[in-house]
Amino acid sequence: MDYYSVKCYFVLIIRSNPQMVKTFELQTADDIRGPWTTVGVFTCSLKGSQNAKDPGVPQKFTGFTSKSQFWRMNIKSNHGGQCTCFQAVEFNGTDHRIIELFEQLNLQKYSDSVIKSGYNNYRKFLLIEEAILRNLITDENDFDKIFQEMKKSRKKEFSLTTLKWEKLPVRCLDVGETLPSIVVKADTGCTELVEVFVKDSKAELNGEARVQLCSNGNSSPQYSTAVFKDMSFNSVGTYTVCVKGVEHPDVSISCPHTLEIKPKNKLTKEVEKSFQDIESMLEGLQDL
Repeated sequence: MDYYSVKCYFVLIIRSNPQMVKTFELQTADDIRGPWTTVGVFTCSLKGSQNAKDPGVPQKFTGFTSKSQFWRMNIKSNHGGQCTCFQAVEFNGTDHRIIELFEQLNLQKYSDSVIKSGYNNYRKFLLIEEAILRNLITDENDFDKIFQEMKKSRKKEFSLTTLKWEKLPVRCLDVGETLPSIVVKADTGCTELVEVFVKDSKAELNGEARVQLCSNGNSSPQYSTAVFKDMSFNSVGTYTVCVKGVEHPDVSISCPHTLEIKPKNKLTKEVEKSFQDIESMLEGLQDL
């Protein structure tokens, strides 16, 4: 739920045409059905080209502060046209939860610089890169306080709701051999633990079964990933590999194909030994 607050401004893009908006109200409400409260009344000037093919001219309206989930523009009049129109609108503000995070740490002196740097969205702010945050919060003690609070907030904001395969397990492998890496992806920003396991089997899957989800950085689209490495089976059989959340075990996925673990090929070992014996014999003949 996004609440936009403080340092708000509204942009209306118009052309020099009598049908363009003249007077409008900016209103807020706690429900989409209202009742609506007027934040401010504004008058828009006629500017720009009369040609509809030319780009419109943005006009910026400021001087108001409010907090609400729902906003609307209530048009009161135009410049004398038979109908009313405009090219586009833009609304710019700050998610109030960013302000609250700094206030509860008594470090509100940093909120303006963070917001002006483009981090006016709460979820975007929580995913800020550590290096960028250090540039904005230069005091080491203040940085540690803010960073630790952000880590707590991430766990609340980005919980595990979905899991998908990024890299599936292989279909066949010899017993004891290391599986190629298995990769799953989850919700953006989620840092919970996920666990790999074998469905309906007592077979042991050796290796680190629990891995923490990590963000994929600034890649688009953004999501979190977990990589399971150096896994292996000590018993022969056919298995279904699954992954689930540790804190949310109801969120899980099963591999769409089974994994067959075969016994090691003894013949191959015997052939390798035979070649080694032949090579040793040839080396011995060269010494004669």
